[in-house]
Amino acid sequence: MRRGQQSTARGEPTGGPPGGAYCIDRFLVTALTVPAGVVDADGVVVELNEAMGEWEGRSPEELVGRHVSAFAAPARASELEAIASATIGDGEPRVTAGMHRGHWLRFRYYRAETPGEGSLVCIMAVDPWRSDALEDGAGERVVESRHHDLADLAALSTREGEVLWHLGRGKSLPRIASELYRSVKTMEAHVRSIGVKLGLRGRVAMISLVQDRGLSHMTLEQVKRVFGSGDRAGT
Repeated sequence: MRRGQQSTARGEPTGGPPGGAYCIDRFLVTALTVPAGVVDADGVVVELNEAMGEWEGRSPEELVGRHVSAFAAPARASELEAIASATIGDGEPRVTAGMHRGHWLRFRYYRAETPGEGSLVCIMAVDPWRSDALEDGAGERVVESRHHDLADLAALSTREGEVLWHLGRGKSLPRIASELYRSVKTMEAHVRSIGVKLGLRGRVAMISLVQDRGLSHMTLEQVKRVFGSGDRAGT
């Protein structure tokens, strides 16, 4: 929390002006329900909660003391380190959106000060488009990440990514075909290809994937950029 402020039972800051440093016991991060961690200006992990450990498929103890490159591809790790360092430097909260492990997520960054140590660190929380990581996020400016980890979605072509996104918005194949200026047969071929590549049977399963992975929160332009990027693996 910020100096002179009270924290909630979950260790979240309440009220106060934007900017500045939270004076927060970094171990309160372990109480957050969303995946969250604490890193220093060099990108070294100081603390992780159980939710982040589950997300990364490893125990928090395995990752504490290691660089963020232990769980992110090189280019993505460099970006995370740069954002954390900038947040620690100027105290301005930051929010980015990007693909990580095939999920479209928001990443929230806050400067924190550890009581008794006086060191400045960065709280990084993964927010699956539920505005409850640390603040409500009303009116926030979200900056798109430059590097993305598509995981299994990297097998899809840019067009297949577009078709999948349109399906997730509840559109019929004739409507998608019309919007993409292609035939319905071509759309059917794309759906079959998506099913084979992702191991999905039927459009209902594809719609569920779009919803579950947050792809419905992407714009069509973001879909084109992310699926058409030469940096598909985040390397």
